Amino acid sequence: MYPTQIGDNNEQNNNTFNIAPSVYEQALDHLRSMGVEVAAEQVTSLTPLGALIVPWEHPDAPALVDENDLSCFVAEGGRLLILGASQSGKTTLASQLVQLIGERTDRQVVLFPLTAWDVARVSLKDWLADHLRTGLLHGREEGDVATWSLADSKILPVFDGFDEIDPGFRDRAAAAIRHYLNAKHLPAVLTSIPPHGGAASPEAALDRAAVITLTAVGAAEVGRYLLEDAPPETIAGWHVVAERMTTDPTSPVSVALSSPLMAWLAKSIYVAPRDPADLVALFTTPEQLEEHLLSRLVDAVFDKQDANPHDGSPARTFTRRDARRWLRFLAVHADRNIVAFWELPRYTPARAAGLTLSVLAGAFFGWFARTVPAVAAPVFYLLLTGLFFGYTFARGYSSGRAAGGDDPRRHGYVIRSLAAGRPTDGSAGEHIRSLAKGVLLASITYGTAVLVGAGWRWGQPVASFWAGLAMATGLATLAGILGGRVAAVWLRQDTKLDSGTGARAGDPVLAISNDRRSGGGMAKLALVLFTLGYLIYWWFWLPPVALSGLVAVPIAVMITLLCWNTWTRYICALLWLSVRGRLPWRMPDFLHACHSGGLLRRSGNYFEFRHRRLRAQLSLVDTNDR
Repeated sequence: MYPTQIGDNNEQNNNTFNIAPSVYEQALDHLRSMGVEVAAEQVTSLTPLGALIVPWEHPDAPALVDENDLSCFVAEGGRLLILGASQSGKTTLASQLVQLIGERTDRQVVLFPLTAWDVARVSLKDWLADHLRTGLLHGREEGDVATWSLADSKILPVFDGFDEIDPGFRDRAAAAIRHYLNAKHLPAVLTSIPPHGGAASPEAALDRAAVITLTAVGAAEVGRYLLEDAPPETIAGWHVVAERMTTDPTSPVSVALSSPLMAWLAKSIYVAPRDPADLVALFTTPEQLEEHLLSRLVDAVFDKQDANPHDGSPARTFTRRDARRWLRFLAVHADRNIVAFWELPRYTPARAAGLTLSVLAGAFFGWFARTVPAVAAPVFYLLLTGLFFGYTFARGYSSGRAAGGDDPRRHGYVIRSLAAGRPTDGSAGEHIRSLAKGVLLASITYGTAVLVGAGWRWGQPVASFWAGLAMATGLATLAGILGGRVAAVWLRQDTKLDSGTGARAGDPVLAISNDRRSGGGMAKLALVLFTLGYLIYWWFWLPPVALSGLVAVPIAVMITLLCWNTWTRYICALLWLSVRGRLPWRMPDFLHACHSGGLLRRSGNYFEFRHRRLRAQLSLVDTNDR
């Protein structure tokens, strides 16, 4: 029996919804099916070459012997704290538990990577709901099942990586997790490195929990894993490794490969013609071996082009040297481990570029106004039109979507700065600030033109000047707001068309192409409106020669897209970065290759580095690339 009203009695009416039982049941069924699919994908991506059985110590919980015991304990209402050193296999075990616990409870078990939670800006409940929409539901649910299921305690959370939260905010994070779980009396799982005590410890986040501590994987288990499904060319080498680990537990290879991450790296890297026996012969300390493995994964992933140039792998189109350089750039700049296409503009000197272009454009307009005065001013008005139309279209679209109710399937591209009640398409304050920046740049352009010698009216009659300025600002603003609202209503009613927009995409690569499609529709609308507006202005106020100013309409359209469309800003940033060798022009193919090779893992509509130590290694300067 599903309730028609859902809500936690300890909360106000914020989480109370009037829901038809059939809709709620259908939504939960969809949530469970997607949960099973995503959990299976997570486990597969972490164990593509087979799974290691990671042992643990459990002095306070002697009955928790294997993964089945752990899953039964949590499914029956217990809380589990998994501690372990870096690269000990905490995430892999947590992902496996998601599947096992899901088979024993009617709750949906979800893995929440805490590294993606911006504790300083986003409440826990808002982040949980957003992660469900982007990482699990991929924008395809009926109704806001994410919020419904959280309010009705249908989600059993598995929090992974408490130690990856900013140390300055761990106490706040611990208090938020503890309050959320205790208010709803929820079972849960949390992973972390061993604590140092205090309010910021994982025990403070997960009280009354059974604690297990992961230990090194035994030599026999590592040997089984390395030999399982190994290519015939490497079997002899892996036997040498397994024998050394068994006979000498303190050897560098024994110590290093007792870590699940290192064992996976070794198995991924040492394929023919590489000989695994080199792991025994060439390294004198575990640290040397670990650094070697961490630094060679990129070569292994992008070596496919040399091994078989016709295998169809996306990695074969990129060289190993380029891949190392590009990954180093991403590793250095990725905020909170997130690799997302909408973040690329932040990696460029956008402010300096905007100021430089404004001054150069102003100098050009000042010169052009003295040379062809009949065209120069109208062209400048077109640029203002693009600016005002773009920002006000965004405002109209955002308010139009909000007027129809919050759409949980449209998660947008602002993971790093979500806040309670924040609209997917941006708030009024954000749009006003963006417009102010654009007006400032336009003012710099105008001022520079006047200084160069154009004159404040660009040589136009007074009536013509003020008419052009009014059309470029006032009419463009009205047209933008109206156009944005019409587009919002149209897309809400046409769900098939709306499903192809970037804001609904739950795949990182698909989001890029979908947002490009959204920009294409906007560009066509702006092209028609700007052409029509210029023709009206030309007919009433300009001489015949000024008709040639129509050539500036595409530039005005570009200004609009820079204001409104994420893909346009992404492609401009990518052009800048690719010309400077920072990133590849074929960015989607490169990200897909990194994901397929295990360098990146997918989380909703963005990627994350597989492990923070791998990211740290990638960020180092490679002397071979100098």
